[in-house]
Amino acid sequence: MPTKPEYLTQYRLVRSRRKTMSLMLLEDGSIEVRCPKHVSTKQVEQFLIKSSGWITRKRSEMSRYILVRPIAQADRKKVRCMLNNHLIRLADQHQLQKPSRILVRDLKSRWGSCSSRGSISLNSRLAGLPGHLIDYVMLHELVHLEQMDHSALFWQKLLRHLPDAKLFRQELKQYRLIEEDD
Repeated sequence: MPTKPEYLTQYRLVRSRRKTMSLMLLEDGSIEVRCPKHVSTKQVEQFLIKSSGWITRKRSEMSRYILVRPIAQADRKKVRCMLNNHLIRLADQHQLQKPSRILVRDLKSRWGSCSSRGSISLNSRLAGLPGHLIDYVMLHELVHLEQMDHSALFWQKLLRHLPDAKLFRQELKQYRLIEEDD
């Protein structure tokens, strides 16, 4: 008797009051199936079989990612200071408005953000990226102090300061923020 594919025997099942089934590939490559409470195990397995191509394709894509883990507790203060100073240097160098406040935190899903009040939040994990990508994220947020959206005008301003910004944006997509296992 042939053995079942791994994805039919090793998956996490989450039942809830939802109406449809969905599939998630987690950062460690494991599979999570979310489904309505009334769905049978057989229906879940049929869903997984139907999704096998997607699972294979996504796992292949995931193997090409560069994983960025949280900064060690002992290094956080040093990293916060370094990123803070670098952002101010970039603002001066490019003659851009300085933020009203700079926050450096371990963000779970983004590299940086800019609030309408002029505050910039940076992910402490930026310290794990190559220098040109750190500059890209920081300049991206500094330009948001002038242009809050991602309109053509925003990109025009950013490209004026960083001509390879669109190339760097694509490169940044290779990096994935992951959580450390406890």
